[in-house]
Amino acid sequence: MPIKIFALTIAILLFQTAGTRAEVIERVVASVDDAPVFLGEYLELKKQLSGTGRVNTDREILDILIDRKLMYFEAKRLRFDKSEDGKPADQGEIVERYLDMFVRAFVPQSVTGHGSEPADSDFRKRLKEKIIELRGRYEIRIDPEM
Repeated sequence: MPIKIFALTIAILLFQTAGTRAEVIERVVASVDDAPVFLGEYLELKKQLSGTGRVNTDREILDILIDRKLMYFEAKRLRFDKSEDGKPADQGEIVERYLDMFVRAFVPQSVTGHGSEPADSDFRKRLKEKIIELRGRYEIRIDPEM
């Protein structure tokens, strides 16, 4: 009888400590060169895009996340990962610098009442070309359930 009580006590103690070590595991919905794209990132972008009034499919949202990662990795490969003051830049800043150098710089400028800015359709066309090029350079895997 004392052995059963001892075993039960040990089992209860182990069960209680197992619960304190629990951690949240995020679902990976895609990967770009083994770097994960998480479900949380997907849900956050979906939430952001819902306020725009444009309806995006699940695949379009996932493609946006993948495209951002592609541009980020390419910019890092080209050493655009430092800010103007030499400190590490955040992902958004790195992607913007990449867009400036490899997309906007190749788009004809249209003159508007607000100065000179890239023509929207030309920008989208150049961006699409660049994304196709990057998708050929990096390995992309998508969860078939997405």
